[in-house]
Amino acid sequence: AHHKVAADLQPLEKKFSTLQPTDENKVMLAQYDAKQLYYMQYSNRGEKFDLAADPQITLYNEYFGGGMNTIVFQEMREARGLAYSAWANLAIPTNAKGDYYYMAFIATQNDKMQKAIEAFDEIINNMPESEKAFSIAKEALISRLRTERTVKDGVLWSYIRMRDLGLTEPRGKQIFEKAQQMTLADVKAAQEKWVKGRKYVYGILGDIQDLDLNYLKTLGPIQTVTQEEIFGYYTAPAPGSRKQPVPRRLFRARSRPKYKTGSPASRREIKHPERKCRERKHREHKLPGTENAGNASHWERKTPLPKVFPTGVES
Repeated sequence: AHHKVAADLQPLEKKFSTLQPTDENKVMLAQYDAKQLYYMQYSNRGEKFDLAADPQITLYNEYFGGGMNTIVFQEMREARGLAYSAWANLAIPTNAKGDYYYMAFIATQNDKMQKAIEAFDEIINNMPESEKAFSIAKEALISRLRTERTVKDGVLWSYIRMRDLGLTEPRGKQIFEKAQQMTLADVKAAQEKWVKGRKYVYGILGDIQDLDLNYLKTLGPIQTVTQEEIFGYYTAPAPGSRKQPVPRRLFRARSRPKYKTGSPASRREIKHPERKCRERKHREHKLPGTENAGNASHWERKTPLPKVFPTGVES
């Protein structure tokens, strides 16, 4: 009675968002005042969900760009020191009409941009092969699939996701069964088919004046986007921003005092002067059965306290 509805209700058609294809290389720049930059490359060739290739792609993601033991992290950060953080992933479509898309990310210093991009491109297109890293990735994937549980409302959401992909059983079941027999050659074959030789849109967030624009032009045409184009509005730098640092003296009143010498007791007395009188009065309190009552404390009795035990218990 409180809601007006149409006399003839029509069923709603479920629609999914579509991703932009990448037909050619392009560079997108956005200004960011910092000595480090955030770099991401995105690629979409319009490839649809392939159930047969799902186990190989999943194991590739685990081996190449999933965590700290992966090729991306070990090569870009540990071995070459070119990035603060790095990852890469071939994203699985969320529905049967969706596309696979590849994304890779690094955070690095402005002056290391060219070396980082070239090294990233090298390992993406010519994936290093390591049996040790593969064994770690394979065991991690199998262990996760073996122990994960779908409970409570996760059962419903899992069913909806599988239905959108056109599946009648969970993806993890097939992946778990096939991953145990897969080898590094299977991962290499997946990389050759699904990753190598892609076109990318390169997105860079950094201080444009510190970047080598001549090098970026070799990747593709450069387009600079403004804050208003990204967010739909522009906000001028407010007082107190990085360009107008707050004077340090504003924080001195709240800083903790620093003590160079002295015992813990003397530091307490400096920080809390009111305790000094209480502690001195407490120490000078005379108790029966003590020696040097002026200097002895209440736990320095000459005569020990009698031992008291519960009934039936002896010392």
